[in-house]
Amino acid sequence: MNEFPKIVIGIPTYKRPEGLTKILNSILHLDVSGLAVSIVVAENDCNELAGFNVVTSIKPHYALPLYTIKVEQRGISFVRNALLDSAFNVHKADYLVMVDDDEWVETNWLQALVEAQKKLGCEVIGGIVLAEFEGEPPSWTTELPIYFPKQHRETIEIDLLESTGSVLLHKSVYFDFNQQRFDPFYSIYGGGDKEYFTRLKTQGIKFGIAHQAISHELFSESRVTKGWALERAFRIGAAEMRIIVLHHATFKRMTVELSKIVLALIFGSIISLLPSNYAGKKMKGRLLVVRQIGKINGLFNRQKPVYEKVHGK
Repeated sequence: MNEFPKIVIGIPTYKRPEGLTKILNSILHLDVSGLAVSIVVAENDCNELAGFNVVTSIKPHYALPLYTIKVEQRGISFVRNALLDSAFNVHKADYLVMVDDDEWVETNWLQALVEAQKKLGCEVIGGIVLAEFEGEPPSWTTELPIYFPKQHRETIEIDLLESTGSVLLHKSVYFDFNQQRFDPFYSIYGGGDKEYFTRLKTQGIKFGIAHQAISHELFSESRVTKGWALERAFRIGAAEMRIIVLHHATFKRMTVELSKIVLALIFGSIISLLPSNYAGKKMKGRLLVVRQIGKINGLFNRQKPVYEKVHGK
């Protein structure tokens, strides 16, 4: 008799008890037929323990096995590494599926991730994350991929994933590829998920997208501001350049990147000067410029601690 695949859904949490409650409630509506599912919540606020307390209060009545671990070292990289260890060493899972505490998932989300992994044979499978807002988003957000990224419409192998917001990792990622771990450097700077996946790719790991694995990410009011968007663009640029320096720093690649920075600065500056009735395009130009400034800073390993501030509840 074949055993059901063992899956751990890992949720990092820090000062978002309302968001954690929402994702845990949505998990209860998942189709888990043919799967052995457990949930591990990784609490990174060991002072107030808001997430730990949420789990403690609902665990006696929760319909799925629910566990919590405390991660004392502050930072998202430490939390992700703790989830890797918990899923594959403690719970002996076949898959770790990570989702954030500002998301909630649709009924078929988990089944779609598992089916895509079996179909494609890729060790890492990402889902589709759709943006949700507390109110009507401002007009300047409409053309920005940080809120509305281009989405895949089929389940296919892709070159690289960049986010752990909705992702499935096969156990071979942990056991067969030198137990790659998230770099603590990125814990408060951001970009560690892309750097981790870039390292996995150099080891031969393949990536895929499950287009029917849909989750929703809430952008709180504090993340729907031009200041936050500009800060995000800087962070993305700085992280991208650091990854290039670490993993692709040939003379040819660096020459190409520096040329791209100059052209993007010129193009972005021109777009940002459009009339005010082109709010989305103007903001897109500003973000392009700031992203290049981030890249220049990343070249000299200068980062901004963007994860020091908590957004959402």
